[in-house]
Amino acid sequence: MRYTMNGIPGLNRLTVISNSRWPVKQVSIKGTNTGWLPMLRDVGMTFTTAALLEGQALSIKVVDTHDRTVTSNDVFPANWSFGQTATAPGF
Repeated sequence: MRYTMNGIPGLNRLTVISNSRWPVKQVSIKGTNTGWLPMLRDVGMTFTTAALLEGQALSIKVVDTHDRTVTSNDVFPANWSFGQTATAPGF
């Protein structure tokens, strides 16, 4: 899995490159100070949320159309910045 975080404070745009042979159906993000937050599909494989996530380590949960789930815990460290890419094991 590859994740790229773009956007501005309060508007996070996460691009997900999945290694599943099935399309991504749902993405959620969790900061160290939040619960799981559902993200809305923007365009293609980009998902958005209007949460303040700066300064928090981020975990990402991806569900494909066959309801298989991959959770990438703390894939972005607390000092992440917009434009950063992270990788994690996938499906």
